[in-house]
Amino acid sequence: MINIKDNIIKNQKLILYGVIGLCVLVADFYFVIKPVFGGLIKIIPEVRARASRVNIMDIDVTNIPRYENRIKKLKQKLTGYKRKFSTKEEISPLLKNLSNTAKACGVKIESINPMESIERGKAKISGAYRKFPIFLRAISGYHSFGLFLNKLENGDTFMRVTDLKISGDTSGAANHRFDVTVVTYILGAPEEEVK
Repeated sequence: MINIKDNIIKNQKLILYGVIGLCVLVADFYFVIKPVFGGLIKIIPEVRARASRVNIMDIDVTNIPRYENRIKKLKQKLTGYKRKFSTKEEISPLLKNLSNTAKACGVKIESINPMESIERGKAKISGAYRKFPIFLRAISGYHSFGLFLNKLENGDTFMRVTDLKISGDTSGAANHRFDVTVVTYILGAPEEEVK
């Protein structure tokens, strides 16, 4: 009987140790493992986002020479565009170039009138460049005048035809009178108010 009692006590001790071990495992799961995994699950998307940002930055760092070359090319392109616009000092040469282009195309210019004073009353200068319209009155044939306009619009200085009026001229059957407004842009002082 003592043997049976010892076995029962041994079994009770084993069961007690098992229950205590199970309680420790359950407590460990609820108080340690579950909060750690819960925190990890919440952190994983943030870690992935930061890892992708690091990869993007890594790519950007390796592409710095390419970006510098692109900036250099864009600066050169900008310099080329700036050359297409005139400054106030270049207005007289611009008008002379317009006259020379007309002569080369067989167009007789009767008058060239910069319309800057008309534009001055309308608005403030909002940027570095402002419109500079030029009114031309000329006599020519259609083809000669078309060639003249083509050379103006495709020349080194940016010019655009905004208004064109054609009427017959009594001086010759092949000639017509052209009233045209050509717009270019000149560099102005952006802080000034045009009066």
